[in-house]
Amino acid sequence: MAPVGALVPGPDSIRAFLAHVWRGRSGFASWPRAPTEQPAFALYNCKPADPTYRAHSIEVLEIQGDAIVALTKYMRPLAPELFAEFGLPLTLSQ
Repeated sequence: MAPVGALVPGPDSIRAFLAHVWRGRSGFASWPRAPTEQPAFALYNCKPADPTYRAHSIEVLEIQGDAIVALTKYMRPLAPELFAEFGLPLTLSQ
């Protein structure tokens, strides 16, 4: 998949962007930090009427100065293996 450029300034804009991208889904949760050398976090999603959040992707940020200049997303089929590699749970309860 080719890179997609977007300007998403600040935490509120990032939150709104993720809410837009995840619209139509029951919800998403983030694990504050995946253990990498670069800032990263894990995303989990859940289906309607299912209180369990399941591993979705690991998001790795590239920082230059005080800006996020790139976000690399690791999704299926690789993501579940990476969650295990980093000692992250495959599910979270609400």
